[in-house]
Amino acid sequence: MVEAKGRILLADDEPGLLRSYGRLLKGAGYEVSMVDDGVQGVDLFKRETFDVVVSDVSMPGLDGLEL
Repeated sequence: MVEAKGRILLADDEPGLLRSYGRLLKGAGYEVSMVDDGVQGVDLFKRETFDVVVSDVSMPGLDGLEL
């Protein structure tokens, strides 16, 4: 089993972009968790550890800057 390069949390409310970025990063060897809004991102961030958070800035509810 190959160890992941790092853990990334992706947050974006556009499903197509989220899937595309996720595939790209997974293909590059990263472990990727994806959420479609900032609130889900905060909930997941409280339970798990990530090396990087990549977020859309403009999302309903909790935006990327607040995340």
